[in-house]
Amino acid sequence: MERVRKYSLEIGRRLGIAGDELREIEIGAVLHDVGKIYDTYAPILPKEARLSPEEWAIIKEHPVDGANLIATMTRRIESAH
Repeated sequence: MERVRKYSLEIGRRLGIAGDELREIEIGAVLHDVGKIYDTYAPILPKEARLSPEEWAIIKEHPVDGANLIATMTRRIESAH
């Protein structure tokens, strides 16, 4: 997670992004792995060998699952207020 955050911030800075927009990139970088909490990824994450093409296709979906999870949580928080 820390490596992704650092790289994301460095890329953002090199693109001339600053302030609140850079902070949003940082938050996104930190949250991008949250989708890995789903059981779908449990057998793949501890694997030390190279991923098969099928496993790689599955693992590439974790940012989408994370975004959906965060969106669901955000909607619930907003509707509670």
